Amino acid sequence: MNREKFTREKWKIFFYMVVYGLLCEAFSLFVLGFDWRFTIGLIMGICAVTVNLIALEKVIDYAIDGKQIWLAFLLHMGRFLLFGVAGYLCYRTDVVALAAYGIGVLGLTAASVITYVKEG
Repeated sequence: MNREKFTREKWKIFFYMVVYGLLCEAFSLFVLGFDWRFTIGLIMGICAVTVNLIALEKVIDYAIDGKQIWLAFLLHMGRFLLFGVAGYLCYRTDVVALAAYGIGVLGLTAASVITYVKEG
């Protein structure tokens, strides 16, 4: 996959993640009613995977370049730290926020599958 195609696909994935988040929030209104903890967890999950995808792109660029391998390693470890900190903050808020965080993180998978099937 070349750089232009990846950028095009990345923006489609971002769009589908937002749609996924809105659908999850709408569904939760019927199941839980409005719960700010669920909304915060869902937003944190979607934001975490968005930052993760952007950081992963940079990690791959630095790794392929070969001159800044140390920066690629630090960014790669920072991605894991981001997921851990965001998950911990959701856990400290409430279990509902943690569950919503997990649902938000799965938004990347759902958006990627939708993008792949549409491009099929």
